[in-house]
Amino acid sequence: MFYQEHDHFFRSHVAQQVAQSFWNQIRGFLLELDESPRGRTAFQPSTTGKLHIGNIRTCLYACCYAKQHGLQFDLYLHDLHTQLSQDEQAQLGDQMISDLMWLGFRFDHTYRLSERKDLLDSVWNAAAQTYPVVAHEEYHPACHYIDCDWLVQDLVNRPPSQRHDEIAALAYANLNDFATGITTQVLGRDVASMVTHFTALSYLLYGTPWHSPLPGFVFVELVQDPDGRKISKSCPAHACYSIEHLRDQGVDPAYLLTALYNSGMRACYRMGPDAFSLEELASQFDVTHLIHRPVSFDVQNFLRGGSGVLIRNLD
Repeated sequence: MFYQEHDHFFRSHVAQQVAQSFWNQIRGFLLELDESPRGRTAFQPSTTGKLHIGNIRTCLYACCYAKQHGLQFDLYLHDLHTQLSQDEQAQLGDQMISDLMWLGFRFDHTYRLSERKDLLDSVWNAAAQTYPVVAHEEYHPACHYIDCDWLVQDLVNRPPSQRHDEIAALAYANLNDFATGITTQVLGRDVASMVTHFTALSYLLYGTPWHSPLPGFVFVELVQDPDGRKISKSCPAHACYSIEHLRDQGVDPAYLLTALYNSGMRACYRMGPDAFSLEELASQFDVTHLIHRPVSFDVQNFLRGGSGVLIRNLD
């Protein structure tokens, strides 16, 4: 992890002073955000379209990981995007919650970031005050990992509350993870590059790792269509991969979850062809059993009673 490579800086006297000052400022905000900010993971979909099977497989693995490790499992709806209105995102958020309940997922907490925006702005304002102290390249290694002019300085000059772009949405997501004490993130492989930037951003603004430990990350490979294209909310051709469509087709949710679980597992660790409960899937889950390549899923094959996973994906 980043902090292990640069522990010499984070144990410096200056860094500890900065971190303590920051925590003194925001302790009240954190208590208001969450009463128990430790030991949790979350499913964090963006309200930019309907949930599809790729989203659900990530949610499934996050749920299994939480059950296996005794973590709280939360739902965070990222509804601060700029492509859609707040009303449209609210409707999509309601649909997501309905789809997830239908599949059998249960969450310890459900949050919409739009409902927490004022508190997150307060956290950001307190954090940004530490930036002039810690952002000196001569002793802060994080500056070597990110383009400060593009990301950090830009965010300090124009905080999330004053901008209307996707950087603001990502910054709010990062703030929420920090404020609620996420300990493990289970994410799609496609966001790995942004994690690097915001990991460095977290240390520039939040101080030392023992005051604010960053989460561990588990990256899940993407789900593709039979032509090798990533399943996307915004692609009209992928509407048949949405959970709403599969519900309308009368799919059994346990059967769908079992098929998605098996699609990302090495052959010797796949469950049988029957439908299994979330508890049964979680009892067999291990992140070391995941395959490390994208999987092509044929929804028409699945609807005809097949596994949905193309033969070329089987090892």
